[in-house]
Amino acid sequence: MPANMFSNLFDDDDDGILDGAWKDQKNEKGGQKGQQGIMTTVIHVMDRNLMKSGRAEQCQKMCEVFGDSSKMANSNYKQTLTKSIERMCAPVDTYAACLYHTVKFDVNSNL
Repeated sequence: MPANMFSNLFDDDDDGILDGAWKDQKNEKGGQKGQQGIMTTVIHVMDRNLMKSGRAEQCQKMCEVFGDSSKMANSNYKQTLTKSIERMCAPVDTYAACLYHTVKFDVNSNL
């Protein structure tokens, strides 16, 4: 990730818009000192494939065994089972998209 995570959100054409918005925060409006800000919402969209039904059933059984304290007396078995659950049952996500929306806002202190 770049040092400034928002540096890649704006095309070169939009650099002036962002710079102008930041400068506007420091200005006074209508003789009253206004509080202004910019808020950017960044949404990372991930795609998750469904787990095959056989694998889901196997994971469910392993988790049931893991939850049964009488079967977890052997620490080696517990470590092996934990690694198996992490390897086989953890969801696999792939990066699908990044959405962002930037808004400028004013806070009216007279309310």
